[in-house]
Amino acid sequence: MWHQTCMPNGACEPITQTERGDAMTKKHFEALAAAIRQAREDVRLIDNPDGRAYARAVINQTATRISATCANFNPNFDRARFLAACGVEVTP
Repeated sequence: MWHQTCMPNGACEPITQTERGDAMTKKHFEALAAAIRQAREDVRLIDNPDGRAYARAVINQTATRISATCANFNPNFDRARFLAACGVEVTP
């Protein structure tokens, strides 16, 4: 099965899923969400309000990009649920 992933610079390249063992599972998604959620909580330690806002925006964008990549690895992946678990507000 062919998938496509995008790099931070916007360049996209195909990747392959060669074996069932390559599929990401719920435990992988939960671990990623927990790490992102912790990063969002750490933002409160930034003294500068503009710095906090910028850091939150970067984390939200990163979580959104990670969710797109995760969806490539698991057809049952729920992006909205993942983003909510990350602490990212999802606008319908």
